[in-house]
Amino acid sequence: FNLNKVEADVNATGPGLVVLSQAYYHLWRVFVDGKESPLLRANLAFQAVAVPAGTHHIKLVYRDPNFAIGAILSALSLAACGLIWQRTKWR
Repeated sequence: FNLNKVEADVNATGPGLVVLSQAYYHLWRVFVDGKESPLLRANLAFQAVAVPAGTHHIKLVYRDPNFAIGAILSALSLAACGLIWQRTKWR
């Protein structure tokens, strides 16, 4: 477990679901053996991943493109404020 990543190895005797007691949120991406899979909703609130029989590596990664865009815009705004402050300071 990490802040934005969950990894697990699963050994299933038959097809089933791996349920994580973590709140479902659509921005989590699921990879089973390196291939993207759908994230399912379990018990209305939790996350689930469908796995076929056998041994598999599951990886859930949280990616929020809106956060990255917001961080870039904030950095650019801070740089613009710094430039404005420097120009007014020199006068």
